[in-house]
Amino acid sequence: MDKSRQQFEYWYFNNHSHEQKYPLHKDESGEYYYDGTRKAWISWQASRESLEVELPDPFIANENCETWCYDEDLVNQALISNGVKIKNES
Repeated sequence: MDKSRQQFEYWYFNNHSHEQKYPLHKDESGEYYYDGTRKAWISWQASRESLEVELPDPFIANENCETWCYDEDLVNQALISNGVKIKNES
């Protein structure tokens, strides 16, 4: 299960579990059984798709890299794993 779905299920269960007995129950195809849960999941995904972060160009501060730098791949990996879409990436 990806991080975004984990976050959704945590949020939904803590805010809507009183609405039905098994709010996160899924059918045979893996879709949420309850209409309210399905609609909330679709909305959750749409809200995450609209979030994009444009990272600055990576740089090397100096030849010895004595100044703080960042590793672009690690930053991208951290953002993507948290459901953030990187602009201009496929």
